[in-house]
Amino acid sequence: MRRKIAKIGPATLMISLPSKWVKKYGLKKGDELHFEEKGSSMILSGTSVKEIGRIEVSVKNTNVFRSVLGSLYRAGYDEFVFNLAGCKIDLTKLNEILNFFVGLEVEEFSDKRIVLKSVAFIESKDYDFFINKLFVTIKVMFSELIAYFNGEECNLNNLDEMRKNNLRSREYCMRGINKLGFSGNTAEETYAFLLILEKISGSLWHIGTYSKNNKPKPSKKAVELLENLRELMIKLNTAYSKKDFDKSIHDVLNDRYFFRQEWFAEDKLFKIFKKTDIDPVVMALLLNIRMEVASATSRFNATMVVQDKNLVK
Repeated sequence: MRRKIAKIGPATLMISLPSKWVKKYGLKKGDELHFEEKGSSMILSGTSVKEIGRIEVSVKNTNVFRSVLGSLYRAGYDEFVFNLAGCKIDLTKLNEILNFFVGLEVEEFSDKRIVLKSVAFIESKDYDFFINKLFVTIKVMFSELIAYFNGEECNLNNLDEMRKNNLRSREYCMRGINKLGFSGNTAEETYAFLLILEKISGSLWHIGTYSKNNKPKPSKKAVELLENLRELMIKLNTAYSKKDFDKSIHDVLNDRYFFRQEWFAEDKLFKIFKKTDIDPVVMALLLNIRMEVASATSRFNATMVVQDKNLVK
């Protein structure tokens, strides 16, 4: 992106800010910007990353520790003090939990108290990296399942690690929404969009786990549906990254109409289930993914409209 320098008055030089970037982060007149000089480069941030600080909570049930930590991590806190009231978390279990949260380190550990600290500084480029990682991993999950239902060599165990990586990416991006200062409807729609991506990942993982344990037969129809869904995710990723935006967003939005006509008009869905050679559990999970993809396009469209009302017409 290039900008020309304008001169205001006898000595002041000025450049304009990109309108999409301004709208994305809810900037307005009077807001402060953060500049960081690195060699010949000058890095500009929408407000410096929010320092939300320290929080102290009591945990009485080991089973809820991860959920509580996740909520506070996503909210953007930087230091977490957990007073263990009548429950115990061993260090091995704690490290397993921390694998889901980028940048969290143990500062203090005892039977009665755990202190965690975030050592990762969130930047916009890191947020975009993890969003793209979510898309890439989901596409690879589709490819593993396509190979399985084609009767080709594959390793469904890979889906376990991919699922964990996607949960990790989702947590980081949701934290980024708060730390980077996403505002109002942009924050809400982006949050919902991330949840849907993770649900798609979860359903793919469930298909892989079911297939490992129950060995459903190869299915041409399953391959066809999986390939179609993978292609839609590729188009959604392309639209999100703004590469060939006009064509890709047109394709994914058109698919919503196609989905309603081909799956839900009259009794077509019943006929699909009746005639298909797909294992019924796999078919149900594929239907769920199909609906989530349609929801993702809707949420993505809403996010784009919120950021720039002239972007999607």
